[in-house]
Amino acid sequence: MRQSLVASALLMLASMTTLRADEIAEPMGVIQQLPATYPDHWMMVHDISFFHMSEGEILVVDPLATTQPSQYKGMLTASFMAAYQRSRIRGEHYVVETFTARGTRGGERTDVVTIYDNTGLKVQGEIVIPAKRLNGMPKPIATGLSADERLLMVYNFTPAQSVSIVDLVERTFVAEVPTPGCGFVVPTGERSFFSICSNGSFRTTHLDRHGKPVSSEQTDKVFDADVDPIFEAHGLSGGVVYFPTFQGRVLPVNVASESPVPGESWWLTEPTERSWRPAGVRPVIADADGVGYFLM
Repeated sequence: MRQSLVASALLMLASMTTLRADEIAEPMGVIQQLPATYPDHWMMVHDISFFHMSEGEILVVDPLATTQPSQYKGMLTASFMAAYQRSRIRGEHYVVETFTARGTRGGERTDVVTIYDNTGLKVQGEIVIPAKRLNGMPKPIATGLSADERLLMVYNFTPAQSVSIVDLVERTFVAEVPTPGCGFVVPTGERSFFSICSNGSFRTTHLDRHGKPVSSEQTDKVFDADVDPIFEAHGLSGGVVYFPTFQGRVLPVNVASESPVPGESWWLTEPTERSWRPAGVRPVIADADGVGYFLM
């Protein structure tokens, strides 16, 4: 019986490793390069690997390719619910990750900004930042790039709130900016950002060329956080970010200048349709033509 099982196993192995006359062996060790500038329709898909978060990834995908293998272009690792940004000016990817010394068993925590190139998706550098970045469901508003794409801003939550500033040219951590009572990052102007505050106002921080904070200011109350708060998710088009509210309004905020300029809010629905409201982790997105799509 034992000899029969061994013979069967050897036969099966031979059938798996022997090519038919009409088959061609796939070459091994072939590494392809991606273009230095990606087509506009390519997508970066974030897989947080919810049940094994230390193995998260960012997939480069061509959704218009005709076959599934040709849709997949490559992958970046993205450990523990990472945050992500991409520089079109320098052709780089920035993955804000968290590692622990003993992996799934914990140990000393290290937060880093890992830099990948466009063409080979290879690590080009790593910048250690304060170990306090927000570890939660990935949100685009948890990080931001300055207009010249030199400065990366990373939102921290411990639950004290602050923003870490990274100089991507010098590859260094620059400063941690406290934002008490205010969360997240929305870049404005050339090198400023505002955060959303719990009392319905916006707090703006102005940075110098190297990312050092030079001043800050806070607006009056922009929205009623108790009656109709805004979602932190927003759509960006033409220098204006559009925040949906819980009741179904849209609050436009001009971010072209260094300080945010809130506009008048307007309803997404007619009076007879007010039972419909925005919802979901990402209730709004805007496309390249400036069309907004709201999940209701």
